Amino acid sequence: MLPDDNITRSDGHLSSPLLGDNPWCMVTLDPNTPDPQRTIKDQEVALSRAAMIMSGFTTQPESPPEPRFEIGLTYATAAVIRWAEENGIDLGHFLLRHHCGDWGDLCDEDKKANEDALKHGSRIFSSYIVNDLKIYCVTEADRALTTLLFSQEY
Repeated sequence: MLPDDNITRSDGHLSSPLLGDNPWCMVTLDPNTPDPQRTIKDQEVALSRAAMIMSGFTTQPESPPEPRFEIGLTYATAAVIRWAEENGIDLGHFLLRHHCGDWGDLCDEDKKANEDALKHGSRIFSSYIVNDLKIYCVTEADRALTTLLFSQEY
């Protein structure tokens, strides 16, 4: 998915096809804010919490998981997007889990590699099995980009 796939609506909200058109899944940038990067970070945290509540968590924990690293721009392969649309799958759920350090269906060795990557700045990788399909979330070492793809596309 290209960054141009984000849609800025007339009300100033930024909506992404990955997260759907739900009003809880929008980011508003205020040009009058002295530090727009800080505002974006605060809004990403709020967005992550809202997505977690909407993505199947039946109770809200007292302290929802905090994002553990930057995920940068988010992309998904055409096959993943098509599959999600055809099956009503919320890709934001996988991004949220990945963003908050839930590595999914990885072996212990790979989970430890992710924890090391958080400290040393290397690639972070998560795997989730849905309907017998394995979806990967991969965040590049520079944290500029996260991609959702099927295991056979890796």
